[in-house]
Amino acid sequence: MNFGAMRFSIRSLAVAGLVVGALSGCASAPGGSTTTDGKALVSEQCGRCHPLERVKGAQKDQAGWTATVGRMRSHGLTVSDEQAVAIVNYLTQRDAGK
Repeated sequence: MNFGAMRFSIRSLAVAGLVVGALSGCASAPGGSTTTDGKALVSEQCGRCHPLERVKGAQKDQAGWTATVGRMRSHGLTVSDEQAVAIVNYLTQRDAGK
């Protein structure tokens, strides 16, 4: 097995991922935030593609936010499962207070 060529291929894939992420404008680049602070994640991740006023103006229950975050993940949002739960929990609790 040619490990030198394999390292080059893996590096090329990583660079290609960064370029595609940068060009898309919405998808997070690999190695993004590891925070699980829902408020920070909403600002950081949702704000990549949407004005935060849009997110602040939306009111949904837990099922609605879960569906929305799932849909955004299918459109390129790259957050861990734990981060997705933190986003949903933050938005659900925020909306329960309205």
